[in-house]
Amino acid sequence: MAIDFRIRDFCYPIAIWRLKRFLDRSQWLDRHILTDYQEERLRTLVNHAYNNVPYYRNLFNSLRLRPSDIRKLEDLRKLPILTKSTVRAHFKELVATNAWRFFPRLYRTSGSTGPPLDIYHDRSSNVLEFATYWWHWGWAGYRLGDKFLSIRHRPFVRAGRKRRLWHFDYRLRCLYLSPLKFNPEEVELYAERIRRFKPKFLKTRPVRLYLLAKGLKEKGITDLHLNGIFTGGHNLLERDVRLAEEVFHCRVYDHYGLMERVADIRQCEFGTYHVNQVYGIVEVLDEKGEPVSEGQRGKIIATGLHNLAMPLIRYETMDHGARGLAVTCPCRRTLPQVYSIYGFVEDPVITPDGRHLVGLDSVFNVAWGIKMGQIVQTKRDRIEVRVVKDSSYKEEDRKAILEALRVRTGDGMELEFALVDHIEPTEQGKFKWVRSEIM
Repeated sequence: MAIDFRIRDFCYPIAIWRLKRFLDRSQWLDRHILTDYQEERLRTLVNHAYNNVPYYRNLFNSLRLRPSDIRKLEDLRKLPILTKSTVRAHFKELVATNAWRFFPRLYRTSGSTGPPLDIYHDRSSNVLEFATYWWHWGWAGYRLGDKFLSIRHRPFVRAGRKRRLWHFDYRLRCLYLSPLKFNPEEVELYAERIRRFKPKFLKTRPVRLYLLAKGLKEKGITDLHLNGIFTGGHNLLERDVRLAEEVFHCRVYDHYGLMERVADIRQCEFGTYHVNQVYGIVEVLDEKGEPVSEGQRGKIIATGLHNLAMPLIRYETMDHGARGLAVTCPCRRTLPQVYSIYGFVEDPVITPDGRHLVGLDSVFNVAWGIKMGQIVQTKRDRIEVRVVKDSSYKEEDRKAILEALRVRTGDGMELEFALVDHIEPTEQGKFKWVRSEIM
């Protein structure tokens, strides 16, 4: 999940500071104290959902439950799991009738397990997201205002920036590097700009980190010292970690999160994944819906504790993790542990002029009339876009997708568009948005 905040998201300094201070304390607290905190937040959330969210009022009534029946974490199992298909089918009923009080903003997800979702986030969840990034980055020594790098496509799809290799955002003190122009043969240009900028940190997806570090190493460039690297959005491979630490001489701190903002799992300096209990409630369940034993793998079910505009209770993430042991990590944080997370994996697209592109799944965010889409590179100069349409599909959706993709690939790539009835998942049940047949 990307760090992407608007100016107005900075306009709640007291709320952000208080939550950040609580997050700093929470990581050392006794687990019983954090459980009490979660249960208090859960009771508030359930009461709000019953009184203001039509979907939950109908659900509770159909199950003959009252809000007072959900008081402890284990009481959540009285409620069914909320699937992505249910969210799509009952979107309007899942939005609180008083959502306007919480300053909602509509987002669209681009997940790896099915069609995009529309989600409302409110002011409280934006404050939480900002404070959580600030808190986690602090594990690597980050201080608000430190200069950092970010490899993202979004700043470069705007008019006038498509041909740029980098863009500086003075508000965040962030130098964005363009993944649209990345060519391993020209990696010295990036290296020289990084030296001049003198950042302390780097934020990117694992596959982009790997491509940059690989290109630098092949050119013999190993003098770019950073204080920390932050990754997320895709599976972090041991290959990525080893190469990045060799080239940039620092630790990699990975994190797992979703645009739905129901779960947050962060990696510490010892490589352990810790569950952020202030953020949400995370369950790891087997196929029968029972909690897995320590060390066992299961599906991640999560409940966000802060978004009142559109609460998601017992949300099925479609991702899997292995539950950690109830032992203290060498970092001494008391937060629960998850051994590993099995989520999104993508293939890079290689253009005829040698550029390596990742994150192309974002082109589907511009179209509202599709159920699912997939980008398949069939030849070095050919991409096939496969789309499963829904009832609201229009010709404008096809044009918007191809236009967004053309911005990223350039004119040297042949783009073909096909409407299909179904897109096959991988053997792990994941939907690979970007797949290469030439690698």
